[in-house]
Amino acid sequence: MTVKAKFRCHFIQKADDDSSRTIHMSAVTCGSHENDAWLKFTPGGQILMHISNHDAFNQFEQGKDYYIEIKSAHEEIIGGLSIWTLPKDCGIPI
Repeated sequence: MTVKAKFRCHFIQKADDDSSRTIHMSAVTCGSHENDAWLKFTPGGQILMHISNHDAFNQFEQGKDYYIEIKSAHEEIIGGLSIWTLPKDCGIPI
């Protein structure tokens, strides 16, 4: 099952050496008819991400809304070994 929510990037904190960003997000609460609908189902929430991948942190813009999809992480077992893989559509530029 996937849970989808809508969050707004409120603040982007840059590291002094420009090596990373901390992204501050919270659930949308107003601003449009659509956001009023999201507020009904996700009335509150915060996400704080510290990102050191330039391609990833450059995807965020202060004041912009983002859909967040949350899925269960599955462990893939191959030949008795535990292998963790990132799906191609995971949203992480690699």
